[in-house]
Amino acid sequence: MTTVTVKFSGENKDLEMFLNCGVTAYSSKFLDITTLQVEWNVDKENQEKAIEACMSLVNTHQMELWNVECKDFTSN
Repeated sequence: MTTVTVKFSGENKDLEMFLNCGVTAYSSKFLDITTLQVEWNVDKENQEKAIEACMSLVNTHQMELWNVECKDFTSN
């Protein structure tokens, strides 16, 4: 199992709306004033394939709509 973490930045109200309509099937989330961190637990051993699978769960159109910026995609 691989854990994929992504960090987004933006204004709190925009991050909250983006979380509700732009990110799906996450395992956990943490919403701060200007940061949103989302984690997925993926049943893939290959870290690259796990990141690719999670990238498909982020709606980039919604990211642009809510003025949210992706800061970091990592796996462990």
